[in-house]
Formats: sequence, structure tokens, C-alpha cells
Amino acid sequence: MKKDDFIWDTIDIDDGEIDDFDETSILDEEINLIEIDDEKIISIKKKFKKSKLKSWRMNIRVITATSLMLVTILFFTPLFTISEIKINETNFNNTQTFLESSKIQVSKKISFFDVFKLNGQLKRESGLKLRSAFDFRSGLININVIEQIPILRDGIITHYVEDGVIKEDKEFKFSAPVLIDLPEDKKEKLITNLSKIDYNVIKEIANISYVPDDLQQNLILLQMKDGNYVYIRIDQIEEKLNYYNKMVSIVKKINGKDNIGIFHLDNGDYYEKL
Repeated sequence: MKKDDFIWDTIDIDDGEIDDFDETSILDEEINLIEIDDEKIISIKKKFKKSKLKSWRMNIRVITATSLMLVTILFFTPLFTISEIKINETNFNNTQTFLESSKIQVSKKISFFDVFKLNGQLKRESGLKLRSAFDFRSGLININVIEQIPILRDGIITHYVEDGVIKEDKEFKFSAPVLIDLPEDKKEKLITNLSKIDYNVIKEIANISYVPDDLQQNLILLQMKDGNYVYIRIDQIEEKLNYYNKMVSIVKKINGKDNIGIFHLDNGDYYEKL
């Protein structure tokens, strides 16, 4: 047996004397090689066969590769069946339309990988901010759409409300009333008051202009998508603007569906036909 057939690991010990040292017998019968210098022990070297070490390393590689292969198969194999899908209704999604666009359906089989990518997939396909969860035992997918109500677009920034908090985003997907002109010191009050208005009214506003006069420094003009106009002060928005759709309905019953005009909500609360 050659010395090169072994890996040598040196362990130093205290010097000491030995008697009747037989290097050959120790090499044949023991696992230690003892070196002698002036009848004193210098070191003990443990020896391990290279062939055994290579075999051990090979076993580790095989076990690791097998484990990774099994995990991959389990991760990507459709093992779970969707039994039910729950989606909360919002202003921006209808359950049936959402399901059709998201391409998920009851009885469809999905894998661990599908579950992990579900949230990102639904967000990309719907454009909505949401959280989803999957119950592996029951097969229930619970999709919670986070309501984001756009209230004002000022330049490239859109102000919106999420969970009762006013936020802003430069890449907001949904349209919002466009602010044409307003002094900086009045914007915060306008945004705050618009955040308290029902979205069914907000979405009818095309743009907002600042039109002060000698008596009313907070007067603004709303140009509506239906062709009507609304004069209103910033401090009156929360009190009066939520009734806009109801006022339009009354006017149409009286003057006809194609009638457009100006709602003077700033002073006198009256309607002027154009």
C-alpha cells in the first residue's frame, strides 16, 4: 500500500518516550503512523483511504441530486384542486369578469408553484392590487382586492385613497379627475375633501379648474363627463358633491335626458340650463 493512497491529518501531542517501536507492525495493524526522532514521539497522523472518502462524497452528491429532483417534481406537479373562489366586490372589478381575465376556475388543478405565483399573476392580469390565499386542505382561493380610489390627477401624480389613507403614485392605472389649475396652498384641502366623496361621483368628474372671484377665493369649476358643469367652493365639497348623481337624475326627469347645464352649488344651489 502506498503512502499516496491516504489523506494525512496531523495531530500534535506532547513529546514522550517509547520503547520497542516497530513502525512496520504499527502501519500494518493500526490506523496511526508514528514518526520517531531520538526515541521521542513527534506526532501522530491519522490516515484515511482516499477511495472511502471519494465514495462518501459520491453518496452525498447522489442523495442531494435525488432530493432536489423530488422537491422539483412535487413543487411543479398539479396536486391540488380548486374547490371554491371567493372575491370581494369593488368599484373596479366584477367577480365574473375578474375570473375570466385571471384564467382561474373551480375544479382546475394547481401546483405549489401555481399557488406561489398566483398573487403576481392575478395582479398583472387584472391591474388590481390584491392579496390572495389558498387553503391546501379545502381548495379554497380567497382573493382580497385592495380598493384604491383615484381622487385627483395633478400633473404626473395621481392621488388616491387606499384603506382610508390618501396616497400618491406616478404610475397609477385608473383615471382620475384632472387638476388644471390651483394654488399649492389649496391643493391639500381639495384632495382631503375629494377623498370623502363616493367614487360613483368622482368618476364623473373630467377636470377641475380654479375660478375665484372677488367674494369666493376657494371657488372651483368641475367639468363633468356628462357635459354638465358644477360651481362649488372647496369647503363645500364634502357637504354637497355626493348628491350630484341624484341632482342629475332629477333634472333629466324634468328637462329630458339630453339636457345639460350648470349646477350652482356655491351660492343658491340652483340649476341653469345651457
